Amino acid sequence: MTDTITTRPATEADVVDIADRLSPPDLINLQALLPATPVDALKSMLTRGECEAVYINGRPEALFGCSSYASRPARGFPWFAASREAYNSEARIADLVRLSQKLLDRWQAKYAELLTMNDTRNASYGDWLSLLGFKAVSELPTTSGHMFNLYFKGAL
Repeated sequence: MTDTITTRPATEADVVDIADRLSPPDLINLQALLPATPVDALKSMLTRGECEAVYINGRPEALFGCSSYASRPARGFPWFAASREAYNSEARIADLVRLSQKLLDRWQAKYAELLTMNDTRNASYGDWLSLLGFKAVSELPTTSGHMFNLYFKGAL
């Protein structure tokens, strides 16, 4: 049976559902970046730009967002969070990789530069970002003391 995958603008209910079932790498990333609960951290992302909920077979399984700031109108900050169920399924990860390319193409058309961060302890996401055309440009400590790689995509 083929999975049915749909997207729609994310709601607070989508965030609460996914935050409750967040994949281990996404939980680690959020905890290292933001001094908030996963649900509060993800809720704050809803107001910072675009956020799409990815539904697989009628259930929210991932969030893709691209934050923007008035002080940097040509720069978008894409981010991603998945459920444990999606993260633990190779087929669903493959679907999410394909979908992420479509969303990044849309955001790249809107923003000249895309900038994102990844916890250095999460090598698989770094590989994913590289596959999507991002280049690691530096390593930065967060306020929690964990090291993150800064990734860039666009014209230098």
